[in-house]
Amino acid sequence: MHFSRRVSHPEPNAISLAVQRRRAQGQTLVNISDSNPTRHGLGKGNSPYQANPRGSLEARHALAKYLSARDSREVNPDNLYLLSSTSQGYSWLMKLLCDFGEAVLSPTPGYPLIETLADLENVQVVPYRYAWLGRKWELDPLSLIASE
Repeated sequence: MHFSRRVSHPEPNAISLAVQRRRAQGQTLVNISDSNPTRHGLGKGNSPYQANPRGSLEARHALAKYLSARDSREVNPDNLYLLSSTSQGYSWLMKLLCDFGEAVLSPTPGYPLIETLADLENVQVVPYRYAWLGRKWELDPLSLIASE
């Protein structure tokens, strides 16, 4: 799978290497970029606040249980990310998969903010339509030609 150059960093950066060296030497480091105040002695130690960039662990466990039962296969909650919105999901996917100036296909009608999100991510949008071709809806290949 191709990931965009924006996120493809096969080697650790200088800060990560320095942290690894210090920890290997037995030094204790404090991550001052950690946004959870309870881990730094601020607020109540038994606070329910537990920030997690993947979303609530409890919610991910519940979703994994539901998906496992629905799909008859084991779903690991560590492989799930809960996002605040569809727009955030589209934005993350464009960052992950698209380099500047590349294009994504978007059905019309479709998600109403896709063009705006693509603009913010420096990605082009190529619209396409579905057509009733026989017994089901299928991609209308002529709509791709017409948009060129």
